[in-house]
Amino acid sequence: MHKQEKKYNIFLQLPLLCTRDIFVVIKSGFEFLIPKLSKPKKIIKHRGLYSPTALHNAYLKVKDSGLPVRTVAKQYGVPHTTLWDRVKGVIDPGCLKPGPAPLFSQEEEVKLVDHVKTMAALGYGYTIREVVASATNYAVFLGKRPNDKPLSVKWFKGFQQRWPELRVVRPRALSNYRAEATSEANVHEYFNNLMSVVEKHDLHNKPECVYNVDEKGIQTEHTPPFIISGTLKAPAVTSSGSCVTTIIGCGNALGTQLPPFFVFKGKRLNADLLQGSTQGSSGCMSDSGWSNSAVFLNYMDTHFLRYVQRVNKSQPILVLLDGLKSHINVLVLDWAKKKNIILFILPAHTSHVLQPLDVGCFGPLQKIYNSMCHRFIRENPSTKITRYNVAPLGSAAYVAATSVENLRSAFKKSGVFTVDESAVSKGHFTTSLPYVAEPSVPEINKNMHERNPDGFFTKQKLLLTKRKNLTKERKRTTFLNLHLAK
Repeated sequence: MHKQEKKYNIFLQLPLLCTRDIFVVIKSGFEFLIPKLSKPKKIIKHRGLYSPTALHNAYLKVKDSGLPVRTVAKQYGVPHTTLWDRVKGVIDPGCLKPGPAPLFSQEEEVKLVDHVKTMAALGYGYTIREVVASATNYAVFLGKRPNDKPLSVKWFKGFQQRWPELRVVRPRALSNYRAEATSEANVHEYFNNLMSVVEKHDLHNKPECVYNVDEKGIQTEHTPPFIISGTLKAPAVTSSGSCVTTIIGCGNALGTQLPPFFVFKGKRLNADLLQGSTQGSSGCMSDSGWSNSAVFLNYMDTHFLRYVQRVNKSQPILVLLDGLKSHINVLVLDWAKKKNIILFILPAHTSHVLQPLDVGCFGPLQKIYNSMCHRFIRENPSTKITRYNVAPLGSAAYVAATSVENLRSAFKKSGVFTVDESAVSKGHFTTSLPYVAEPSVPEINKNMHERNPDGFFTKQKLLLTKRKNLTKERKRTTFLNLHLAK
């Protein structure tokens, strides 16, 4: 076979080759060079390159002067179709952003936003998915969306941009007992009683005679604080085998702290348990590590009286306490009467609002204690935190948390000294409204074409009414039981 014939066979095997800029067509031993056509470039439309203020001003200009839409649009640099839709009412003039108009009108969204805020304030807030589901049902109720086309989280992002005051937060846990007890009527009665006691014993200008005693449990297995890390997840070494130790703390409205008193779990007090604690610290033992009637009476008689400030024994001392059983018994009341101590009991389940140490001191105490335990573990990697380390770590955290500034601020914020009911935020009473207030239930418009947006939220308001009625029934039953017991 000749060389020319070999070349021809190769050309038949490779009929088409392609390079970057040209096509090479091979046919019967001939090469044809055909330029490669480039793909047409996509035209990128830059949308929304105008000021919302300019769009609003252009809309007002057309309405006021009656000029043509195209003329005003060119004058203000906005798309004439966008301005035309707002002038003709196709899109709400209040919508200043490009793109499709929101699903709900301004008035309808206001009602949805108010409902979400109200439920969150009452303690029954919605998650993101629940808000989206509720908005879907709302749109179906108003006839703006079919039932088989639910909204998505993408709608919520736009909804949140239109209402930036709506934030995704982690709520603070609040028991239903606290939610019910923290009502405006209960708090008002408490401050009236507190004022009468202060006036009766002339304690208006004696902050050194107004005390608060409270208990705080701490554990050897601490909660790690926030740390700096190069990854999203990082471990934190803690001590295993948690053991509870109670700190009985006390301070007055002047800002004076009493040394901490520790209640350890066990039978006999070992002096090594208090080694390294701050000066004046003392303690005792209990079977559980928590306080009880005997422990509390021992604290008041041997520790409280030792450090309390008063000129003489004839000066009455006001002590605010929560209503634990260990605080209220015949022995404690008889002892307080002999020592000229006035025990003032807070309303049940309101210590998170009305008790100074809970309001301004024990929260920082827990954070400081966790940080100190974290540092102790880091500096002593071969050891772990036991009950022998609790006193030095806990007492140092207690001294830092019950500083003069914190104590004074706590007594002021809780309205104890000077007595001021307005110091308690009205927002604390919101969670009690389902138990004490009668929500108004609007009537539903039966006309399918004229649905009232208020009617969609009727179900939730009926649930609040039902909760209130159940609370009334429970209170009535409790009263009858107490009456029959007598």
